[in-house]
Amino acid sequence: EIGARYIHHEDVLHSLCYLVPQLQRARGAVPALAEMCEDCDAELFLVLPRIVLLCLLCDPAKAIELLRRLLPHRFGQRSVPLSTGRLRCARSSSSPDLFREAEIPLSRVEIRPCLGPELQALTEKFWRAETLLASTTPVAADGNRPSAFDVLIQRAVGGLDRKASCRSGDNVRQLGDTGVDDSACEAAAVAVDDLMHELESWSMELQRHSPEDWNECVNVLVQCMARS
Repeated sequence: EIGARYIHHEDVLHSLCYLVPQLQRARGAVPALAEMCEDCDAELFLVLPRIVLLCLLCDPAKAIELLRRLLPHRFGQRSVPLSTGRLRCARSSSSPDLFREAEIPLSRVEIRPCLGPELQALTEKFWRAETLLASTTPVAADGNRPSAFDVLIQRAVGGLDRKASCRSGDNVRQLGDTGVDDSACEAAAVAVDDLMHELESWSMELQRHSPEDWNECVNVLVQCMARS
């Protein structure tokens, strides 16, 4: 049954193939998350929904099929026109009974899933936080500058407390120790705080809307992480 839901559905499998490397990357970027995975810490199961949601916000098209199975009421549908080729035969404009050779584009409409309005609003908060972080994130102790996404992952692991999240990993220091204007750093910190507080409510909804489906999804993700 699990195989049918996660492996035999191509779109869901593509979402899974996107999420697992992202989770592996997060584990490599944040030592505290790596420890949770190794110890099977109970806190891991509070952190995972936050990270899964961040992955959705980072690239909705790649994660949408899996997430909409867990929160179907948070997604909608949209019509997408698709080109299906070109026809090389058309009636003559001067003599309708005659045919002339011409190229006429053919198209059809496909119905595809899309984020609902609440998720779209959350995505905009994510983009704002990511943009502000890109210009204010400091160089880490190892001399590298972590990506904005890595900083957000670290906050997801550390939770809502800004200072606690900065202590959860060794490679990202607190915003403000950047050499950048303090007002820009504060704007980035506020945007991240706002995103993380809202993300927490979404995390709870993801776990509670259909606990059986979520637990099954977590089991698949953890096993994929362990074996990859």
